[in-house]
Amino acid sequence: MDLPATDTTGLLRVRHGQARPEDVAALMAVLHARAAALGGDPGDPADSVRPLAEWHRPERHAPYTDPRSWHAPPTPATRP
Repeated sequence: MDLPATDTTGLLRVRHGQARPEDVAALMAVLHARAAALGGDPGDPADSVRPLAEWHRPERHAPYTDPRSWHAPPTPATRP
């Protein structure tokens, strides 16, 4: 793999020495075996579903209101 030192588009980079085709093939075999052990099809649409965030988004919560500040009088629907 004779790539220029300025090429940063690859996923892997050899830092010392030269990667022979056998080395790259061995690495790919290990990565493929690891991916197969995790299960699932790489093209499976379920893999593209993002998990929900575990933090709270502040714009989805009502802003803080000071108990001493002005409030609208309660409506009949909100009275206890």
